[in-house]
Amino acid sequence: MSSFGLVYTFFVTIISIYTGMNINYMLSPPLAFAEIGDNYRVLSVAAIGLLFAVSRLACALVSMLIPGISDRGLEKEKEKKKKKKKK
Repeated sequence: MSSFGLVYTFFVTIISIYTGMNINYMLSPPLAFAEIGDNYRVLSVAAIGLLFAVSRLACALVSMLIPGISDRGLEKEKEKKKKKKKK
């Protein structure tokens, strides 16, 4: 087994499992990213960061718009029910 195989098997796999991220693309890009050049790592990190922010915003908006989907929504629904019972 080559030194690359040892490093990849133990170091990269353990870090990937621990962080929950696929760092294989950082070591060896797929063919589509290889055409971008040496800056594919920077571009991929920026793209993933942007996608994460957009998806987080979308989830936050959905949880605010649909009552009962989050803890805050459940609390508001309980308060409304209590107010209706008092009347």
